[in-house]
Amino acid sequence: MSEIFSAMSVARTILNIMGLKAPETFAPAIPIDKTAFFADKVCLLTVDSLGSSLIKHHKEKLPFVSSKNDCSYTLKAEMPCKTAVNLLSQASGLGFDYHGVITKDQKFNAETVFDIMRKCSLNTQIVCCENSTMHILFKDKTYKQSLTDITTDEAVAELLFEVIKEKHIDFIWCHLLDFDKESHRNGPLGREAASKIAQVDFLVKKTAALCKENGYTLFLNADHGHHIVHTPFARGIHDGSSDDDLFIPFMHFTC
Repeated sequence: MSEIFSAMSVARTILNIMGLKAPETFAPAIPIDKTAFFADKVCLLTVDSLGSSLIKHHKEKLPFVSSKNDCSYTLKAEMPCKTAVNLLSQASGLGFDYHGVITKDQKFNAETVFDIMRKCSLNTQIVCCENSTMHILFKDKTYKQSLTDITTDEAVAELLFEVIKEKHIDFIWCHLLDFDKESHRNGPLGREAASKIAQVDFLVKKTAALCKENGYTLFLNADHGHHIVHTPFARGIHDGSSDDDLFIPFMHFTC
């Protein structure tokens, strides 16, 4: 297996690509050669629950994601294997032992990439559903448009496309939720999940094209993975009891 990096590495990696200095407290960056990238502006697209094993399983539904990424790394999600834990770890470069946030409504003092970019007079924006963990965690740290009517990945993506075309945001972080919701309902390997995965591939392909046209470097990642369970309440879960929950992608696209 190739080298595995911490999900905490995302923060310093993004700052490095943008030519910004990260605090010493941030975890080490993924060793990406910045000269391979064409833009200092960054769009980070996080697909909730899209673990590395699920990309392999749904490869036929992910022709663009599987074949068009310029480089791909494997990260290990933080435990507890929750969205709030891992989004904040990716934003702050700190592990759960340091930031202590496990639910989206908890307050935190950790310095994030949003804070650092603000100090450098750069514009940042989150693109997500209003009730999403990303929105609740970071809504006070970055610019956000009205999200009241945004409840699906299609709606989130339409807003993302608009923001990319406007070109004035230096760092865009987008959170797609539909695959996670379907994976909890019917499991991450079924036909319903495969349909959501196909939609993800279409959205990533369109996002990559727009990023290239408008001067953004595009990264794709996840907060955690997902695995099958059989309970009266769910068919999928991400509790960290399976490697499928823990290993997540970090990919770069230019076409």
